[in-house]
Amino acid sequence: MTKNNEQRGELATFLRTRRARLSPTDVGLPRTVRRKTVGLRREEVAQLAGVGVTWYTWLEQGREINVSVQVLDSLAQTLRLSAEEKAHLFLLAGQVPLQHPAPQQEQVSPFLQKLLEHQRSSPAYIMGRRWDVLAWNRAACQVITNFAALPLEVSPTQVLPGYLSHIATHLQGLNNAPGHTKAQDDLAMQIDKALARVSLLMTTIGNDAVQLVKMSNTELQQQHALNLIDDMVTNATAAYVGQPDPVSGGNTGGITYIHNKLQGLAMMAITPSTKGDQ
Repeated sequence: MTKNNEQRGELATFLRTRRARLSPTDVGLPRTVRRKTVGLRREEVAQLAGVGVTWYTWLEQGREINVSVQVLDSLAQTLRLSAEEKAHLFLLAGQVPLQHPAPQQEQVSPFLQKLLEHQRSSPAYIMGRRWDVLAWNRAACQVITNFAALPLEVSPTQVLPGYLSHIATHLQGLNNAPGHTKAQDDLAMQIDKALARVSLLMTTIGNDAVQLVKMSNTELQQQHALNLIDDMVTNATAAYVGQPDPVSGGNTGGITYIHNKLQGLAMMAITPSTKGDQ
């Protein structure tokens, strides 16, 4: 085995072990009702990192393929690597880590600050070019949220609360409850599958947003930033609308699909459990 082959093998092993130690909940995905894979699936890592499933599979197989620093940076974020692990990942791939310059701090002029204060009973706030809130008035804190109490930064490992994970938890409870029917079980599995897909899309959108926030003004004008924005729009549309279903002629797998299926599940008759039920 040549040195290059050995290094690619070490890179493949490193990626597999880091993928296996993560659970879906670690990256903001709901734990599905029936899951045999230990850790994340390859397709989940690929979509969260914004790369093709086949390409990522080849990478884990140690094949001779080119890996850009942007992709390595995205993989490091997806796999929740520490600073030392990220440096090791780049070393195995023969690349130098990206240096993210600190973005220039935006300031609100005294005139705009006074304008906010004069609004008084009208909630108002000012956002910067990166969509971060720079200033606000008292009414905004009372009506919208207490901006002063919000964290300045969101940790890459922070899992934000949401309703999707709660739905998955209730589906798990339905699946384990005595007396549930096969029709209920089948419908719950359809919802669970759609939940996993939507959650994966939403987590991908969040990861793209984190990358945009870290970019400088110069980087935001590059093609990579535009590609990220296009991906966010595409994934957001897919998460809400779903994907075309050639059988029914409608869409399946999106938020609207989940909503309709949940209504159908709620309308089903409840079967009382007896001692002999499985």
